[in-house]
Amino acid sequence: MTRFKIGRYRRPVTLLDPAQLAGPLLVVAPHPDDESLGAAGLIALMRRAGQDIRVVVVSDGGASHPNSRRFSRAGLAEQRADEARLALVVLGVEPARLELWNVADGKVPTAGHPEFDRLVVRAAGLLAESRPGTLVLPWRADPHADHIATSAIWRAALGRWDGRPRLLEYPVWLDLVPDMTERPPIDAFRVLQLDIWSVLSAKRRAIEAHHSQIGLLIDDDPHGFRFDKAFRDRFESGQETFFEWLT
Repeated sequence: MTRFKIGRYRRPVTLLDPAQLAGPLLVVAPHPDDESLGAAGLIALMRRAGQDIRVVVVSDGGASHPNSRRFSRAGLAEQRADEARLALVVLGVEPARLELWNVADGKVPTAGHPEFDRLVVRAAGLLAESRPGTLVLPWRADPHADHIATSAIWRAALGRWDGRPRLLEYPVWLDLVPDMTERPPIDAFRVLQLDIWSVLSAKRRAIEAHHSQIGLLIDDDPHGFRFDKAFRDRFESGQETFFEWLT
């Protein structure tokens, strides 16, 4: 049986059949690009099957290159919004199906912050409006504050809605997890893998649409964030990984 490595643990893998996923599909990304890294293959496959797709990007992504002189924070946020729209077009999703919340990058609020409840209400309203059959969130234990906060907002919103979508969670920063200490119990979720070979070229083009993040646009901030080859290889392997909670 195939096994998936998470920190120092290895978990059995279950194959995910996209035909068994109900639509509509709602994908939530903490930053512009997470939707392409974590779920572009799923988006493309479900769009090919005729499912309605909506994508929400919570933060504006404006903090990825803080030392750039050519791109202000606001200018970079605008650039990254355009990149997200282009990436979705590559995947067959109209720009009108993208909702940008424009929360400041690096400052997605956590529980107890006054803005947390406001965003929970906003998320619950969108759930009630779109009534997704499948909801895709960043992994609740991904070691990035914006990812953890985004997941918490949307899981709190689920508690305010009467729907019961299938909930899948995608990891992005899994390579930073040394072990599962102080994280959800390793047996609390199962690992699902989706075969995306038939749409892998579209996923690669969606990732490449994020020009500011792959080093094709910003050359005046050498310490800014950039996808290197090893990083991209993890997402362009022909498989997408999702976690599904069992409790």
